[in-house]
Amino acid sequence: MVQAVYFSTGSMKQEEWNHYGLALDKYTHFTSPIRRYADVLVHRLLLAAVSLTMSDWWGGGEVQDKATANLMVNTELQELCTHINTRNRAAQRAQRDSQVLFQTLYFKDRPLSDPRCVVDAVIFSLRENGFLVYIPQYALKGPVYLESKDKEVLYCGRLGPTWQVGIVTKKEMFVKVETIEGTNMYRRFDHVTVGIQLKGSEAHAHVLSFTLLDNQEGSVNFLREARMEQKEESSEEEEMVEEVERRRKKPKINAYEFFEQMRKIGVRPLDSDL
Repeated sequence: MVQAVYFSTGSMKQEEWNHYGLALDKYTHFTSPIRRYADVLVHRLLLAAVSLTMSDWWGGGEVQDKATANLMVNTELQELCTHINTRNRAAQRAQRDSQVLFQTLYFKDRPLSDPRCVVDAVIFSLRENGFLVYIPQYALKGPVYLESKDKEVLYCGRLGPTWQVGIVTKKEMFVKVETIEGTNMYRRFDHVTVGIQLKGSEAHAHVLSFTLLDNQEGSVNFLREARMEQKEESSEEEEMVEEVERRRKKPKINAYEFFEQMRKIGVRPLDSDL
């Protein structure tokens, strides 16, 4: 499927104007209030078209002449459309790179034993040497490999995931791992447990790597447990801070009550009991 782009109708054949995402042969779009430069172009074209089709008794032909002068030729429009498409793709790349940057910073220096690195995942695509998963907790997508470069396969048995001698077979509906100990089957929309680790070096870009930990969904939501643990720790710290602040605070003296007591002491007879 081709990505939707801006173009000038004079630069493409009419049968190429349609797009799979819309049930219209001819269309354009703009927002109000204006957010993109493409919206500015559409507004200008619409205003010029309206001015050309209406007769202005007061302005005579000046209004239409001005509208005709404001219309850009096809070459100018296509150059602007190409520039807009280029900047749009650059903005999308910047957004993806920023997301990857902060994701890698989040998982930096976190061992696989960290509960935040052990999550549930859903298989959404099958490959010859594994499958692709989606992790709802972090909105991440990535590959999980069932076959190593040494042609060993990852089998999940009683002792957990282990690399063994075996074969990986991909069919249309499933991926199968066969070893001496047994067989694992993986289908689309199956839930598995994966571990997230940051791999790379200072010379190469760091990337997130997904490792299969169990061939079924974990019975414990590790992310929720980690968040609960953080919440408990933060609540304990808040209680300690409140206790320290309470001890530091001295009882406030009411000035009125203080001087009222001094006045009573001053007017009390000397022979009265104190």
